Amino acid sequence: MTAACEPLAAATRGIEQPSAVHLVLDVYGERRSVLTDRIELARQIVNNFGTMVVEAEPRPRDTPSDLQILCSPGTPLARQWQLFSEKLAAALVERFLLLHAAAVALDGRSHRGGAPPTRRACLFVGAGGSGKTTLSLAAAQRGHTLLGDDLVALDWHTARLLAMPFPLRPRPDIRRTLGPAVARLCRRPVPTDPAEAPTLVRAILLETNRARRRARPRAVVSLLQAVHAGHGVPTRTLLHHLLRGMRHADVLSVARLPPLGCSLQPQARMCESLFRGAPAAPTSGEAS
Repeated sequence: MTAACEPLAAATRGIEQPSAVHLVLDVYGERRSVLTDRIELARQIVNNFGTMVVEAEPRPRDTPSDLQILCSPGTPLARQWQLFSEKLAAALVERFLLLHAAAVALDGRSHRGGAPPTRRACLFVGAGGSGKTTLSLAAAQRGHTLLGDDLVALDWHTARLLAMPFPLRPRPDIRRTLGPAVARLCRRPVPTDPAEAPTLVRAILLETNRARRRARPRAVVSLLQAVHAGHGVPTRTLLHHLLRGMRHADVLSVARLPPLGCSLQPQARMCESLFRGAPAAPTSGEAS
């Protein structure tokens, strides 16, 4: 729990439902205030966004805020989270697209001769259970930097992928396969300076078709399914931002992952194959 969130824990301890909770999120310099009358939603936001929550305090229901999530008592938590996610996505869309995807920064390992690593990122996109978490953790085992296994932010102005500090929640079978390494690999991703974030250079679609390089227009339309659709944001706007954010990237499609066994080595070898030949990161003059 962050220091800024301690007042929320203290003020709500032993209280079933305060009037409302006011939170302030700082997503890479974009500050948005949230007011919700659902304490469980407030706690989930604090847990998921971690250090991005810079303020969390009980407040009256009429407190001004950028986003208001006021629900009836019987509203399921999943629905509350969906409403919050849609409103947050819309509030950030002028700078970020929030993507339901896993991502790793390539070349995160030390290079021979002390040369600095290039800053490139690869995105894994697919439906739930398609293997996003498995592949991203396998890549992390090989030394690449995990940016997230469920949610990442794409700065479509700069084409950089930014980590979101959501806790990693791999399935029990993946945790068993990882064994003692699970604590090291499943640490919460840490937000970094956006200027140092890696550029998106490859998107890998986990699909049912055979592995092949896909036609870009069709692939981008498929990638739209991974974008958190901001409340009231036109699809045309999301598509424009996605194309801008992918301007340095190519797209691959893969159909079949190795079965999960006693280690993630087969998945790690597949990752290295999928990363091979990824475009180089643009120079500062080419980045725009």
